[in-house]
Amino acid sequence: MKVENAADRPVEIDISGKTFKPFAGAKKHGYTSKVTSLSDALKKCGLKDEMCLSFHHQLRNGDSVINMTLEAVRELGVKNMMMAQTAIFNVHEPVIDFIKEGVVNRIEGSINGVVGDYISRNPLPYPVVLRSHGGRWAAVKTGELHPNIAVIPASAADERGN
Repeated sequence: MKVENAADRPVEIDISGKTFKPFAGAKKHGYTSKVTSLSDALKKCGLKDEMCLSFHHQLRNGDSVINMTLEAVRELGVKNMMMAQTAIFNVHEPVIDFIKEGVVNRIEGSINGVVGDYISRNPLPYPVVLRSHGGRWAAVKTGELHPNIAVIPASAADERGN
């Protein structure tokens, strides 16, 4: 027996003793998770005081993701955040102000340059845990470190965040 498929072509539905349903055509699903700002994304993630923000990237001294994220956190009035980043470099000097303002009060990750110098002279309320790139990942894997929100640099994403 033949029926027309979505392309208006006749196709067999009985093949080798089995009955098949022809492809009905592709449909656009209404799902979207797209947001237009980092602040909105953080709100959708349920950002609140004392969460752990994890930054998974290797942009090194060309990175602005940490600075942009902490600026959005400050604008949302959230405080006492833990940072679990791959590394902090001189480009992250604004982190010093976020520490002074109470936006950040814990750090677990590699710290270099001016931020490292500042923290050496101005201890945080909690001990800093220095972790290598792989050490941070291992701490997450073993359950020693519990990120609440992971922020990554991505040049593009689909409507589901992939």
